[in-house]
Amino acid sequence: MIKLPATHSNTPAPGEGYLEETGLWVRKYAHADAIPTGQPALFLDRDGVINDDVHYLSKPEDVVILPGAAELIAAANKAGVAVVIITNQSGVGRGYLNWDDFAAVQAKIHQELAQHSAVWDMVIACPFHAKAKPPYDIPSHPGRKPNTRMIEIAEQALGIDLGRSWVIGDKASDVKCGLRAGLQVALYAGTHEKSLRDEADKALALATADFPVSAINALSEALPYIPFLN
Repeated sequence: MIKLPATHSNTPAPGEGYLEETGLWVRKYAHADAIPTGQPALFLDRDGVINDDVHYLSKPEDVVILPGAAELIAAANKAGVAVVIITNQSGVGRGYLNWDDFAAVQAKIHQELAQHSAVWDMVIACPFHAKAKPPYDIPSHPGRKPNTRMIEIAEQALGIDLGRSWVIGDKASDVKCGLRAGLQVALYAGTHEKSLRDEADKALALATADFPVSAINALSEALPYIPFLN
């Protein structure tokens, strides 16, 4: 178990979230309780997948929702599939933004999605990074993707069937996280210039006979791939 100061362990956090026992920011939304246990989930990275990847996004006015994000999330809502955001947020750990900034950005993204009848059910964020400031300077923290703590928290909270769940991200670490957690399939969504360099090759190379990986350009292309949303 990661040892953190009491002020960073199981305490309320901005944005109606809390910092759980390893220091991850977690918020489960009330409507998630209506989702039956044993259902698959759709795990989504945030920056570069749902919204434009502004470097260390800290201002609500910089939020731009990417094409197809609201439509995909709304389809999952309609199908009764949990939508769980799992996001590395080393900017918090590095001191480029704080949890209040993160919460303000979250509220703006949530507002933009809600205009299209799209809501996420749970959000988990990891501020840890080897080069972060104390107490967040923990190399290979179990919550930082490609490690799987964020997925495990969602599984416990929502009763998710991981073996039928999907992950979509714009980095190979998102795909590797899904592989390590025992998810069914991954989609690599190369939505910005940085992700188009070599991340696609790295992500696709993680595919196995039991864990297929496909590449798409944006979430607007994802819906036909996912059987439980069609």
